[in-house]
Amino acid sequence: MNTFLEQRIGRFTASEIYKLFVEPKTKANKDVGNFSETAKGYIKSKAIEQKYGYRENIVNKAMEHGIITEAEAFEKFKLITKNDWSLISKQFFPINEYSGASPDGVLYDGLDIIAVCDIKCPQPGTFFDLKISYKEGAEIESKYFYQLQMQMLATKCDSAFLCYYLAEQFVDTYTSAIDHDFSDISLEERMIILSCPKDQKVHDQIIEKIEKAEKLKQEYLKLL
Repeated sequence: MNTFLEQRIGRFTASEIYKLFVEPKTKANKDVGNFSETAKGYIKSKAIEQKYGYRENIVNKAMEHGIITEAEAFEKFKLITKNDWSLISKQFFPINEYSGASPDGVLYDGLDIIAVCDIKCPQPGTFFDLKISYKEGAEIESKYFYQLQMQMLATKCDSAFLCYYLAEQFVDTYTSAIDHDFSDISLEERMIILSCPKDQKVHDQIIEKIEKAEKLKQEYLKLL
């Protein structure tokens, strides 16, 4: 497998690994360690992807904005952190033959990766809501926490950063008209940067979940 997308086919990846941590609804299933319906749905999708190479790719207006502004956000992140981060969002770091991660950026010390970062470009309402929540002491959203932990696991580093970036201008991706201009707000106020240190216990849990999920994926493959 050579291309970025080919390397990810059928593999469990950091962006959705949180689904394996969603608890089942019933106490009985939880007590015996069964996967939740959310986790099963994710595992089934990976089986289908591996068998047929098909993956649903739903892109909405908010996601389009994130794709368009990612490079800009990354450059602003480098400026604020004053570190020479490398943008490598199209590089896949395998953990094993059926899992891996693709951080948006990595920080090198020589040939060693010492930190990873993930960039989010939310809509204004979401950004300001998050700004309030984090100032009130909220923890990193669980789906992003697990994403960062898996990225550290894949790159063998101990430090990760989550960056939320509010673009200066929000442009309607359909009409190209400017929805809103935030250029009067300083860059520092348009960025939220959160640190996420390595949690070895969670890394062990990720490996355990992936091993278990792979076994179930193989069962689904037999049914396809």
